[in-house]
Amino acid sequence: MIIKEVSIVRYNHGRPERRPDRVICENWLSLYLNGTLLREIPVTNRDIPDLVTGILCTEGYLKSKELPQIMLEGSICRVSLEGNIQVKTQRDLVDCASTRVELDENIQPLRQGSPRTADDILSLVAEFQKIPSVYHETGGVHMAAFAQDQIEYWADDISRRNAVDKVIGKGYSGHVDFYQGLIITSGRISSDLILRMVHMGIPMIVSISAPTDRALFLAESYGVTVCGFARGLRMNIYTHEERVDTVSKGH
Repeated sequence: MIIKEVSIVRYNHGRPERRPDRVICENWLSLYLNGTLLREIPVTNRDIPDLVTGILCTEGYLKSKELPQIMLEGSICRVSLEGNIQVKTQRDLVDCASTRVELDENIQPLRQGSPRTADDILSLVAEFQKIPSVYHETGGVHMAAFAQDQIEYWADDISRRNAVDKVIGKGYSGHVDFYQGLIITSGRISSDLILRMVHMGIPMIVSISAPTDRALFLAESYGVTVCGFARGLRMNIYTHEERVDTVSKGH
């Protein structure tokens, strides 16, 4: 069960009214990697194998094309991988990536590739907003999607990070060419999301919300195009605008 019905009092135009409402269910997942606790995270209880796969591949625990054996028992998830595993926090990963830039190390940014038109990006965002997510029923989750010429995979979760990880997990298991697509998210673009793009080779992330300053610092350094406030017929292009053709088809 991911949605629960509750009784509420809605106050509207000076009048209270008792009525039913639907809220998202919050569960917790404990993820163990080779017997070591890797994460304890709040989740929406669906697409959990995709979430786990996404976490493991974006944080560098999986070898190329390696698919993890996932054992899920209630709120406990166990994964075993070969070799010695050094557990890293998301803070460790962000700090390491930032330090490389600050020390002026030789960083190979994501290659530019062919640009997309701004109109095409906004069309994908419009398609994204029509996804049949429980967001529309509850307002209690974030959505994310991976798109090429159309939306290929989507997911939702109470955590914006989880939603992105689920989508990446789906794409990884489906052997997609991440470089040929982009991520669309309903949530804020933070520095850890930029590192997900870099690790998976995804050149663009688009949000209907805003980015943070550290996200833009890493995106500029590692070659990720960041677009925010993508709504209707407008959006802000924050980094690597060369990937976005802003000449309107109507002109």
